[in-house]
Amino acid sequence: MKRAAICFAGILVLVASAARAQSAPVASSRAVPAQVQSSNDAALDERLARDWGLRPEEWARYRQLMQGPLGIYSPNLDPLTALGIEARSDEERNRYAELQVQAESKRVGKTLAYQRAYDAAWKRLYPGQQRVSMPGAKAPGAGNRGSGRLAVFVKAECPPCEQRVRQLQAAGTAFDLYMV
Repeated sequence: MKRAAICFAGILVLVASAARAQSAPVASSRAVPAQVQSSNDAALDERLARDWGLRPEEWARYRQLMQGPLGIYSPNLDPLTALGIEARSDEERNRYAELQVQAESKRVGKTLAYQRAYDAAWKRLYPGQQRVSMPGAKAPGAGNRGSGRLAVFVKAECPPCEQRVRQLQAAGTAFDLYMV
């Protein structure tokens, strides 16, 4: 009987130690993905900050701002706009404005380059065909005949506007003048 009890106790010890040995790797394997995820998040944040021309601490501030009222009111704001709106000084506001102008210039340049490629592809693939043909629509220019007079829009206290109007008058050009 004593011998059976000792064997039983030994088996319990082996089972318990085996269970601990199996659970230890599982616990550490759970920690590894969290560490990897944290590392991936940090790398992504660094890349995004760099893409927008921001320092990591500025990107962190953007993320923080978007967690507050600004993110509730305007959830789709880009980083430069958000940081510019919430700038802490004129210097900061000007910096974000300049970064945004540069980013927008690049974006518009790429968009226009693509539009030119699209236009060329359309002409090549569908020569002479209109892009949009709406049933019942008038032909281009039909019904759009103007008076033949030039429309000139000017604002008050605008010396270049006044100069242009005088040039048109001196040349005898018929025009309609609009104050804006």
